[in-house]
Amino acid sequence: MPEPRLPRLALTDRAGRLRILAVQESGHGSDVLPPVDAAEVEHGALPRLSWPSWADRGRLVVSATTANGRPALWLLDPGHAKPVLLYRPPPGQPVEIAPGVPHYANPSPDGRAIALATPGERALVLLLADPNQPGDPPEVTRGAPIFSTWSPSGDALLVHAGAVIQRMDRAAPGALTTVGLNSVDIRVPAWSPDGQHFATIRHGESRNAVVLHGRDGHHLARIGAVRGTGALAWSPDGALLAVSGSEGGNAHTSIDLIRVRGNETENLVKDRILLWLWSPDGSRIAYLRRAGVEGALAWRIVHLDGRTALSSGPFYPGPLFAVVIAFFDQYLHSQRLWSPDGRFLLAAGRIAVNGPPPDVWGGNILLWDTAGGHPLQVLAQGEIASWHA
Repeated sequence: MPEPRLPRLALTDRAGRLRILAVQESGHGSDVLPPVDAAEVEHGALPRLSWPSWADRGRLVVSATTANGRPALWLLDPGHAKPVLLYRPPPGQPVEIAPGVPHYANPSPDGRAIALATPGERALVLLLADPNQPGDPPEVTRGAPIFSTWSPSGDALLVHAGAVIQRMDRAAPGALTTVGLNSVDIRVPAWSPDGQHFATIRHGESRNAVVLHGRDGHHLARIGAVRGTGALAWSPDGALLAVSGSEGGNAHTSIDLIRVRGNETENLVKDRILLWLWSPDGSRIAYLRRAGVEGALAWRIVHLDGRTALSSGPFYPGPLFAVVIAFFDQYLHSQRLWSPDGRFLLAAGRIAVNGPPPDVWGGNILLWDTAGGHPLQVLAQGEIASWHA
């Protein structure tokens, strides 16, 4: 029998290079292709690559920046075709949407389109880039803030711009259908795994309603409630909708599970939660919490079957990983933190240790083996990483 394929991930290291690693069961990684130096992709002063996101057929969407503030988005096929320029903003535009973040690229699940949020005049602009037909990507909409989520098949995109949620069909990107108004208590709505429905949050006086819509925007049912600003994510089988609420500040205070067909709600977690996500098989939810040491965080995994929760050791998040945490409901659409086999969780930063840190200025890609009993370990030097699906 052929050996199972090792999970792969893409990372950008401290030198701004792109690396693709295969991760062994032991948690050690090895390069499967030669690293891609930023100078092979981008011209200019001290180029750096960052924010790798997987597209189709092993291709990667990667941001490239230079020391003089020249951002661009490239499509890379490491070891094969030459890099392809997808977008470079015109001169005079702002160069970042946040510190260290030139733009946000959200590839569709089938890799045939990329929703690109980029700085424009007095607002963010959402563009639709085609990896197979590079050129000037058309504008979808503009506003502030802008969030986006692709349907599971990639044929439609929900766009949250300002307080309005609209649906864009990829076959007609110039026509937007409004499917939600006054959407001030959620950033990213959640598609059901079959792509026939989406869930969002409707503002209420005391508690906000979790509501279910058909893909055309018609209201179907109120299925739950949440306090404050919420985040939503469906279980992989579509039976459960996880919802967390935040009453001020950056932390969410709980995770509830809503059984969609029965409208039954069960509390799973009560804690201060900074980021959370489903395991690939839907049997667990992982979340990040404060670890007691100032500035340190730790992973915690809860099992839906009631088994004992697991916790990782503490770590200090790096600056790019801190952006992922702050906007996790958006970034987890493009940055995969859980390996496809459900074994390893990623983070980026440095492991908390007693005494002076051995590498205070450098960042690392951190790996936690969730099989239990394994400490957090350094996989490689790096700033940010993402698993291949």
